[in-house]
Amino acid sequence: MAAFGIAVTLFACKGDTGPAGPAGTNGVANISSNIYTVSPGSWSNPSAGLYNYVASDASITNANTDGIEVFMSGNNTNWFGLPLTNVFANPDELFFMYINGQITFEYDGSSAPATTQYFKVVVIPPAVMKQHPRTNWKNWSEVSAIIQAQKMMNNQ
Repeated sequence: MAAFGIAVTLFACKGDTGPAGPAGTNGVANISSNIYTVSPGSWSNPSAGLYNYVASDASITNANTDGIEVFMSGNNTNWFGLPLTNVFANPDELFFMYINGQITFEYDGSSAPATTQYFKVVVIPPAVMKQHPRTNWKNWSEVSAIIQAQKMMNNQ
């Protein structure tokens, strides 16, 4: 008789499905990714041998705690984590800086990059980084795998 009561309680009445709740704060869904296309003429030259490109990035809201990773590609397909050295010449260096709401790509070399470059900025909440402690966050393949797994779990 007790089993019947439990079965009726669990399976007899079903109500309407309510609206979806807001996005959670600790899930991988909170990883954001933006791609910036920087053409050769877009670089500023604030000092000899230094070239930069400054962009607004609204996804950088907590620069002190979020993980900010940047990947560069010359073809928008193969991505390499910054900083990089000996990218276009030997020696040179490509790196980035950020503050809330802004990302800066810096190139230290004899002249600005002569071809269009793509930069993928990935903002990773600290809770996500803690959930995946063995991830190499500078390796786009590993970061992408986490994002794709979450999309599959959420049927996106």
